[in-house]
Amino acid sequence: MFNERARFRLHHPVGPVLGLTCAADAPPDETLARRVATAFSHANHVSDAGAVWEPLLREKQGNLESWLSRKDITALAQELSALGRSEAAQGFFGGAGQHRKCAADPAFAQLLAAWTYDKLLSLAEALGTIRLEMPETGSWGANLKFSATELWNSVQAALGVDLSPPGHVGGFLGIEAAGASFRCGWLKPFTPPIGYDSWFRHAGCPGRSAKLAVGPD
Repeated sequence: MFNERARFRLHHPVGPVLGLTCAADAPPDETLARRVATAFSHANHVSDAGAVWEPLLREKQGNLESWLSRKDITALAQELSALGRSEAAQGFFGGAGQHRKCAADPAFAQLLAAWTYDKLLSLAEALGTIRLEMPETGSWGANLKFSATELWNSVQAALGVDLSPPGHVGGFLGIEAAGASFRCGWLKPFTPPIGYDSWFRHAGCPGRSAKLAVGPD
């Protein structure tokens, strides 16, 4: 079960016991990989990570940097298609380290699933698709009866936007809702204010997207 530190990360009582799912690997996209490699070739490669972080970056991202530098499109496309379980993704997309930790520590895996559901529930409350519950005002715990799919569908309906995960990335851990896996990392920012700019861009609105904030300025 969760330790006290983990429990205090949740904004609601412990909700339904959900299992983590791993998104399927996406089909390798060499067109996308070529664009990434081209952008990398134009970037400034002077590292200022410092003595502490530089060895870690080389250990975790050395292969990715090599493929980018050599423009090994086949290897790069394969890596990007399963970025969620890549060594290079540790620290920003879960990565192999998160997969190993979840496999070795069931309590951590359960916490990650609970945390993801908790953030999804907070988002639905912030958007007004379900009643905002507070212990001081009476009702408390009833919202935990909503399934992740019900919450997700209500969020999409309120926003009028398809927020499905991008199809070109896979291998990440999350909970299942509406037939897809959703990462905790995508839902963590849902403690107000909530930013949606990246998802609006994914929804096909580049150049026309705006950032929507839910919560106080």
